[in-house]
Amino acid sequence: MTQQLEHAEMLSMEEFGILCFTNSYYLDDELNNKIQVVLTSKPTYFWIPVLSHLIRSTDLTNEDIKVFIELSLNSLMSKNEVRWNNRALGIEGMLATLESVLFYTSRIKFNNPVLEHQSLVGSFIDEILERLENHGLIEDHNIEMLNGSPSVMMGLMPLGFTKRTRLGEEIYLKFVSKFRKMELQKEIKGSPSEYHYRLNDLWEIFKKSLFTMEETFGPTKKSKK
Repeated sequence: MTQQLEHAEMLSMEEFGILCFTNSYYLDDELNNKIQVVLTSKPTYFWIPVLSHLIRSTDLTNEDIKVFIELSLNSLMSKNEVRWNNRALGIEGMLATLESVLFYTSRIKFNNPVLEHQSLVGSFIDEILERLENHGLIEDHNIEMLNGSPSVMMGLMPLGFTKRTRLGEEIYLKFVSKFRKMELQKEIKGSPSEYHYRLNDLWEIFKKSLFTMEETFGPTKKSKK
C-alpha cells in the first residue's frame, strides 16, 4: 500500500483529474448526511482534457477559466440537454459549445487534435479510465436511491456512476494534503505539482458553479441504472 501511495506522484494531470471528478469512496455516507454531491459518470470526463489543455497550453488564469466554466455550463444546460443520453453526439455537441464559449471569453481557439475530434476524446478518456481501473483507483458504482441529498449531474446524463476505491481515495487525499502544505509554504508556482493543484482548484470552482446553476434553474434530472 505504501509503495502504491508513493507511486501516486507519477499520476499525470489527466489521471489525477479523473480522481478529482470522480465520486468519493465515502459517497454513501455523504448522501446520508445530506452533503452536496456531484454525481459523475464516465461519459462526463470529456471536461478533463479540455481543462488540462487550458492549464498546460494557455496563459489563462484559474479566474479566467472560471468564467469559461460558468458560461459553458450555462450554455450546455440550455442547448445540449437532448443529446446527453448519447455519448458520441453529446461529446461532439459539447466540444463545439465549449470551443465557441472559449473563443467568446478569451478569443482562444482549441489547437489540440484530441479536442477537435470527439472520437479521439472518447479514446483518450477510455485509455486513462482503463489505467486507473486496472490499478484499482476507481470502479463502477450504481446508485439506486439518492436519499434526498442535494446533488446535480455533471454534463451528460449518466447511465451509471463511478466511484473512487479506498486506495483511490487515499491517493486523492494525499494530493490534497500536499496542496495544503504548498499553500502554507507558498510553493505553488513552479512546483512539479502546480498543474495538479490548479486542476483540483478548478474542480472546486466547477462544483460551486454547478450548484449555483442548480439554485438558478431548479433540480436537474436524476437517473437510475
